[in-house]
Amino acid sequence: MLFALHMIDKPASLELRQRLRPAHRAHLDLIADRLAIAGPLLDEGGAMAGSLIVAEFADRAAVEDWLANEPFTVGGLYARVDIRPFRNVYPQRAGFAEV
Repeated sequence: MLFALHMIDKPASLELRQRLRPAHRAHLDLIADRLAIAGPLLDEGGAMAGSLIVAEFADRAAVEDWLANEPFTVGGLYARVDIRPFRNVYPQRAGFAEV
């Protein structure tokens, strides 16, 4: 089942995010074959301010287990985490830039 993970960073936490980012990306590699989309949410000025991940997990407990060991979570980056089941009903548009 697909789940959408919407996480908002704590205020003034960009330095923490940058420091934890290599470990965060390595943790994402553990589910790379199940990722539909993943990337940072941006504030109005273009600075990273959160994360959005849509990935396949067996159930909510599996999402919570993966997230419990996620470096941004362990490091205390997030002010808020929202986990929701997700249904993909509209095909992805090819050609978005990868950054």
